[in-house]
Amino acid sequence: MLKNLIASFAFILLIIGFVSCGDDDSTGCAQADFVGTYTIVGDTICTTDNTISAPLSFFLTSGPSENIVLENGEDDLELTIVDCVASDDFVSYTLDGNNMTTKIGNCEWSYTKN
Repeated sequence: MLKNLIASFAFILLIIGFVSCGDDDSTGCAQADFVGTYTIVGDTICTTDNTISAPLSFFLTSGPSENIVLENGEDDLELTIVDCVASDDFVSYTLDGNNMTTKIGNCEWSYTKN
């Protein structure tokens, strides 16, 4: 009986080990990945709406929590990070390594991290 109990306990530990030690498939980005200065690649004028233009450069700083960055250090320009996208109701920033795509409505621009 004790032998079966020990064997059962060892089996449960083995299962827990396999489940907890699997590959981490997470492709999310951390706040530190976003923080930095970015410079536009290409034209600043939106191709679908020439009344909208993008800045030549901008920077993102750490926010008050680990899933928040601040655009140009402004407390009222908080962007929430989900996976590799930092966004609010108006703009989204999608990070891919040192490259970032900014989207406002139908307008999209590419930036590179300095």
